[in-house]
Amino acid sequence: MQRLILALTTTFSRPALARTLVIVLVLGSLISFFYVVALPAGTLGALSFAALRFLTPWQVLASVLLGYGFALVIAMNAAAAGGNGGLRKGAGALGIGGLVASLLPSSLCCTPVIPLVLAALGVSAPTIFRTSGVFQAFFALHAAAFVSVSIGLVLLSVWLAAYNFTSGCALAAEKR
Repeated sequence: MQRLILALTTTFSRPALARTLVIVLVLGSLISFFYVVALPAGTLGALSFAALRFLTPWQVLASVLLGYGFALVIAMNAAAAGGNGGLRKGAGALGIGGLVASLLPSSLCCTPVIPLVLAALGVSAPTIFRTSGVFQAFFALHAAAFVSVSIGLVLLSVWLAAYNFTSGCALAAEKR
């Protein structure tokens, strides 16, 4: 916990405060807004603003955690770039993995993505009709689990970014 607090105070320190605030507020708001529209899209069956009427409080919380969590990882990476040339591998990849995994339920359930992929692979039409519904149902039934795992991955990426940012090498490079 001390590493996280140290990383946050360093990231939001005076020299790069304006850049950090822009990254966190602007990028976090944009990503969160996208998720506010994307997460209830499975209920409507399309990525549309009309899906907002199906928005639940849990989806709003998930959108905020995903959007601002990922923006915080980007801000920590930007702050670390000034001191040690960037963070070690892992933190950014997990954040991106979390964001991509959270898009799976809303993009694969009730959309033509799965049938199009199967058709592009050369699968016959009768097979597409039999199997695409099974895949779409799987993603629809387990959408909450995908989003929960995604939130966990983004929060883990924040912790890894803080851990890497406050490691001995990063702090020694910053003191120079």
